[in-house]
Amino acid sequence: MYKRQSFLNALWDSIESAWTTYRREYAPRVDKNVDESLRSRFKLAQLMIATAIHLKELEREYPHIADSFNSNEMALIEELEDFKFLEVYSIPEIVDYIGRKDEKIYGFVKTYLKRGYSNLDAMCEKRGIQIDIMIAIKERYGKILGRIEEAIFQYIKSEPGKFLLVMNEIEEVIDLANNAEKERTRITDLLNHIITKLDRKFSDAEAIMREKECLEDKIR
Repeated sequence: MYKRQSFLNALWDSIESAWTTYRREYAPRVDKNVDESLRSRFKLAQLMIATAIHLKELEREYPHIADSFNSNEMALIEELEDFKFLEVYSIPEIVDYIGRKDEKIYGFVKTYLKRGYSNLDAMCEKRGIQIDIMIAIKERYGKILGRIEEAIFQYIKSEPGKFLLVMNEIEEVIDLANNAEKERTRITDLLNHIITKLDRKFSDAEAIMREKECLEDKIR
């Protein structure tokens, strides 16, 4: 137990020391956007340690760490765990993963794309979350959601014959979101993003645009 305490305390202290050095020696000379990103990453590293302590029920051993964050902030890290493989897998590996799922695109969009945006919305609505934490989590989800959209595009592009099948699958997602304005907007944006790329790939652009307009009519 002593070794564990020494390691976690040393890790926490090293982050604190690096943060102090950065703030004192480098922050005044760093671009505002870069500074914002770095500040959020320091805070995220600390939050990850605190969350690990919370999950292991070690708060009594590390009160100075556990008390640095609230339950809403720690829950953000737990929610990100379900998306971790999307940060580790390559785009081709994610495409293969989509193909292995029983629900294909429909299930993938519902489980990850829709849920990712919902998690971001929930974070903004919760009280007591530090700004630096919000910035860090938003940055992580931004990268994850970008990889999801790219994988969806690559999945469709890999076989042009999948196009109509995927449109039917996306229709199911639209039906689920039919009463949610935010979801309609997001799915429309995703659809436009995919269609634009496909338009460059396939020669039958008119047929593709007709499918797009048909789906948009369903959303309205």
